[in-house]
Amino acid sequence: MLAQDKINDLRQFDLFKELDCQTLEQIVPYFTKRLYKRNEVVYATNTEARYFLFVLTGKVKIFRLSELGNEQIIRMIAPMEFTGELALFEGIRKAHAVAMVKSEIYLIENQQFKQLLVDYPQLSLKMIEALSQRLHASEEQSMLLSTCTAKDRLFNFICKEAELVNGHRIFYHEETKRFLAGFLGMSSETLSRSLHQLADEGKIKEQHNHQIEVFC
Repeated sequence: MLAQDKINDLRQFDLFKELDCQTLEQIVPYFTKRLYKRNEVVYATNTEARYFLFVLTGKVKIFRLSELGNEQIIRMIAPMEFTGELALFEGIRKAHAVAMVKSEIYLIENQQFKQLLVDYPQLSLKMIEALSQRLHASEEQSMLLSTCTAKDRLFNFICKEAELVNGHRIFYHEETKRFLAGFLGMSSETLSRSLHQLADEGKIKEQHNHQIEVFC
């Protein structure tokens, strides 16, 4: 892969946007791009954390398994986001990561990435900013889980994630309803019941091709 292609890819990440060309040319040799297939394991819990990861395309699910084998979804990593910050200093993965769809991911060895954070303080500041945003989102999610009904949690999530398409707010759910239920902290049965209730109230309209029109 040409160095310029790597530079163009890395520039899409907020973390690297403000770096000049010379700096990017110096750091791109540390990055390797890998393609993961749908449902391919990106990393597993209790394994050595060798790499920090930047998702260029696709989607990665971060989750833990309960003693009963149930998934506890921690976060979805979308394009232009990263994962691996918790293991950066601990050295051991505390969760599983699986590619939800075909995904292109840049990998950099943890030691090399830590050195970049030391050599380029602007990267460290960007990291702090990104982690602060994640903490804020996590706090919001915790508040919703503890104070809202399942139906309200679902509606708030759909409204937040919906996109404006030809004047209509559309929520695309490529994932299964079981996955959405796990992400929102409810059973599949509760999710289905909540969808029907929202539809009866005129707040959503389920369409074909995994689309829901939202009226919020």
